[in-house]
Amino acid sequence: MPSWEQPLKQPAFRTGRLNHMRLESQSPESAATRFAQRVERANPTATSAASLNTLMINIGLRCDMACAHCHQSSSPVRPENMSRETMLDSMRLADILRPALLDITGGEPTLWEHLPEMVGIARGADRPMRIRTNLVALARPQSAGLPSLLARQGVSLLASLPGVTAADVAEQRGAAFAPSLAVLRLLATLGYANGDPSLRLDLAYNPPLGELPRPTTEIAEEFRLALEPLGVRFNDLLVIANVPAGRFAHRLKLRGEYDAHISRLDDAFNPDILGELSCRHGIEIAWDGGFADCDFNLGAGLRVVDGPRDLFAALGIADSGGDIHAALATRRIAFGPHCFACTVGAGSG
Repeated sequence: MPSWEQPLKQPAFRTGRLNHMRLESQSPESAATRFAQRVERANPTATSAASLNTLMINIGLRCDMACAHCHQSSSPVRPENMSRETMLDSMRLADILRPALLDITGGEPTLWEHLPEMVGIARGADRPMRIRTNLVALARPQSAGLPSLLARQGVSLLASLPGVTAADVAEQRGAAFAPSLAVLRLLATLGYANGDPSLRLDLAYNPPLGELPRPTTEIAEEFRLALEPLGVRFNDLLVIANVPAGRFAHRLKLRGEYDAHISRLDDAFNPDILGELSCRHGIEIAWDGGFADCDFNLGAGLRVVDGPRDLFAALGIADSGGDIHAALATRRIAFGPHCFACTVGAGSG
């Protein structure tokens, strides 16, 4: 049985003490309303987008793993896949919007057949590009030439690594630590995280299931102390709270922990970061050409509620002479219960 099909160890959820003990069942609508009200009271402008610095593109949900924390419920059997036509339309919209960053996600983007062509188009137009990866996919024989291609094209990477020991990583994604280290060492030989600003290698860290993230500076120091002796270097560490959407939400509900987890996130609400929420400074194109405010909303099945809803509508506005940038950069943002995860600590990106 492949490792991604193996049942993952059920971790003990460390829920701690809830200030208000809101353990009664609550509908998603009531939790979403509560979040929207908290945002409105703390910073009324944060209910709408403020800019369009990032264009995120989710190329599909196929992945070589099925991680326990995955808000997209990605796996090797997911059929969602961006077509070449939709990819080309996405590149056309990028030419119009000229975002500061093209942020490519999935699923696992490095398994997608059209990725090399997309990279060539984007970098040929001098568009800064970042690809998110679980690292393990780049250890496959089929991916042998991809890391060097990305390095030659100056593509930055955001690599997921949920721990610095095999046991920590196994809790969320099975026996993935050794191949992850091998790929990180390979990336170092290609020049990543070695001073070239076009070859950034940032790490994305998800805390153990059921825990809220600790301070980023503290975790980043732990990662450097553990990984540098192993021949691994990186630029920055991005701490991402486990978002209660997709597979993680399903696990919480099966355990009867969903409401308690939402309440705990609510209790940790940090109004000081509302200005920096990723949904306020970008938009996402899904594999089917539809729009979502962010990848977490997409994983929760929540598409945009304001402005053009998909590539077809957006390109139509642009073709008719309309200001598509303004339409997207000032839209009202859709909120759900999972949004509480992005207002914990320093937020999630």
